[in-house]
Amino acid sequence: MLTQLIAGLSMLSVLVVIHEFGHFIIARWCGVGVPVFSVGMGPRLFGIRWGETDYRVSAVPIGGYVQMSGSDPFGAEDPDSYVPPEKNFMLKPIWQRLAILFAGPGFNIALPFFVFTAVLMAGEPYSDNTIGAVQVGSAAEEAGIEEREWVAAVNGVPAETWQDAQEQMALVEGTSVTLTIGSDSGQRQVVLPVGADSSPTLGSLGLGWNAMSSRVGVADPDSPAGLAGLLTGDGITEVDGLAVKTWSDLQTALTPGVTHTVKYRRAETSEDGVVEIVDGEATLPADSGWTADFDDYWVGSWGLEPISLYARGFTKESRAKEAGVVLGDRFYAIDGERVREWGDLTQMVNATAPEPTDDTPGGCGEDEPVDAERPLTLTVIRDGELLDLTFTPAMRREAFGPKVYYRPLIGVQLDPNTMVAGSSVIKSYPFTEALPRSGSQVKQVFTGSLTAIGGLLTGGRRVSETFGGPVAIFAMAGESVQYGWTAFAKLLGAISLSLGIVNLLPVPALDGGQILFYTIEGIRGRPLSLRLRERIQMIGVLMLVALVLVVTFNDITRVITGG
Repeated sequence: MLTQLIAGLSMLSVLVVIHEFGHFIIARWCGVGVPVFSVGMGPRLFGIRWGETDYRVSAVPIGGYVQMSGSDPFGAEDPDSYVPPEKNFMLKPIWQRLAILFAGPGFNIALPFFVFTAVLMAGEPYSDNTIGAVQVGSAAEEAGIEEREWVAAVNGVPAETWQDAQEQMALVEGTSVTLTIGSDSGQRQVVLPVGADSSPTLGSLGLGWNAMSSRVGVADPDSPAGLAGLLTGDGITEVDGLAVKTWSDLQTALTPGVTHTVKYRRAETSEDGVVEIVDGEATLPADSGWTADFDDYWVGSWGLEPISLYARGFTKESRAKEAGVVLGDRFYAIDGERVREWGDLTQMVNATAPEPTDDTPGGCGEDEPVDAERPLTLTVIRDGELLDLTFTPAMRREAFGPKVYYRPLIGVQLDPNTMVAGSSVIKSYPFTEALPRSGSQVKQVFTGSLTAIGGLLTGGRRVSETFGGPVAIFAMAGESVQYGWTAFAKLLGAISLSLGIVNLLPVPALDGGQILFYTIEGIRGRPLSLRLRERIQMIGVLMLVALVLVVTFNDITRVITGG
């Protein structure tokens, strides 16, 4: 919590100082007096006076402001104080007032260019080009690509990182791509189909950077693993004294025909609900003669499988749980079609969804019954035996803009430790390459922010999915510092950009609202009446306060629930 507090305060302070400095520097350039530059709101805590400006830190560490001579915080004329005409904000030309107001959001929008460029030049961790997992039945598996090999080049262009390879995949034209695959024995070229209408990625070829963990499932208690005392959910940490972390490590270490001693870690829950992590040891005998009673891609002579196809949790009102699925069941088939990976399961269930429609539902995300819901036969392995269950996925309707999409849900949770991250490398770019890359990253954040705001205005997104307040910033800042200063800096840049965009919205009490007022004044040749401006400002303030309360409540709820 102390880390979150320090990180959150630091991030908020930088965002506020940059924003207010934009107003300040352009106001001074235009000759406007600035009596106060405050980080935070409310009573003054401490500060220094330099020239005519009191640089202060105020009691409420949220927001900040620049007080300009001749105007109150809302930009209306202040009749209670005399200000020399040459320093009076309200007496400056319209274009200067607009420039001062644009400067705050403008500095927020400009900050990511500097931050992203600096991060790219200093160097940041990237996923290396090592292959962590190969999807079962994919084009990559059929081509003989294996885990621990690496993608050295895509269509002849060298790839130092996973991102390099993905960027080149996005440029692929035609129906195939040539990968240069590296291994300890050398390099070879592999030609893989990508499909004429697809957007090819390494994932679509069946390649993943994350690797399956050494956490195992035991489908048959009579298997060597089951008889040795291993249980579904155990994480294998060592085999014969050799540390293992991934499924590939485990398979390499378990030599057939040899007795192995394995060490594992297990989460045990006591009767009073306390979870305790215990370490254990088991012996896997050589040549037990056991074979599974079911045909399976993963299970070998030991009876061990990856944890990825086991039911490890249920969502609220889970259809699978209602149909009789219990924790520890291993998914085997749907309507007779074999499930070999978690992706197979989700793909088969998603295939039951109807096509998107132009109909408008009663509201976004309603859990109303849909005529397209249909029962499926789910085959699971329980205690080494196949069991058929009939269940019907819940069809969730979600509106995004004018379209209504349907998403079937079965309500089963994957084990959170199914995958482990691959290795990383530090890569830096020269300024000439870092600058355009930062521009591309800023464009992505900018487009994402506009899309989110547009979805809110059209009803396709909720407020909780679009806005985050100080609590969310504190939570995200605290999480980002755990991944290093580069993650913190990039988050700072992204939030700064979003903050700049939001401040330009034509909402009273925001910079965009004042910009709208002065634009109208420039067009009309005179300002709106003071009474009308006050009423509009009051409505804007009430709307802003209501939004802040809603956003803060949502943020606190997400933090409490771990969202």
